[in-house]
Amino acid sequence: MKATNDLALKEWAVVIKAMLKGRQILLLRKGGIEEDAFQLRSDEFWLFPTYEHQSLHRIRPEFHDWLTEKEQAHQHSKVTLEAYGVVSTAFRVPHADALQALTDEHIYNEEHIQQRLRYKPELPLYVLAVRIYRAPTPHVIDYHPDYAGCRSWVPLKQALPTDEAVAVLSDEAFAGKLQRLKTALVLY
Repeated sequence: MKATNDLALKEWAVVIKAMLKGRQILLLRKGGIEEDAFQLRSDEFWLFPTYEHQSLHRIRPEFHDWLTEKEQAHQHSKVTLEAYGVVSTAFRVPHADALQALTDEHIYNEEHIQQRLRYKPELPLYVLAVRIYRAPTPHVIDYHPDYAGCRSWVPLKQALPTDEAVAVLSDEAFAGKLQRLKTALVLY
């Protein structure tokens, strides 16, 4: 793992919460509105919480209580970065059935998955298998206008240390989840 990193990947705050709880290791990526297509710019990054597009109607009902009213009405001034991700592997999703087989591995509902597949249908949908590490003390940074917009990657104004970050899942637990992803995505 890098000692410091100044690159962040935008993701819904509720998904970051799921990853920090060890509930989910996968991220769905197709690219933001401001991008032609998703590109994996780095296999290590901070997860930058976003609030604009997350909503109750995009996650399964059993996770609705993870998305608080405060998060739904979030105002920018400070950003808390506490999840650091290292990509283990990336998969191109062949079709919806592959993701249907992974329902127990993520918090997204079927409607959201179908929407992601329909959005820019000429572009592939990727699943990133990400090992998450928690910073011992969350980094609270000032929000900057450069962080705005519907894009995947955010260059941070300063590199943040990753030392002492601890894996959320044990090696064994992560390997088990990764194997389930590989099995489901390779079978289809």
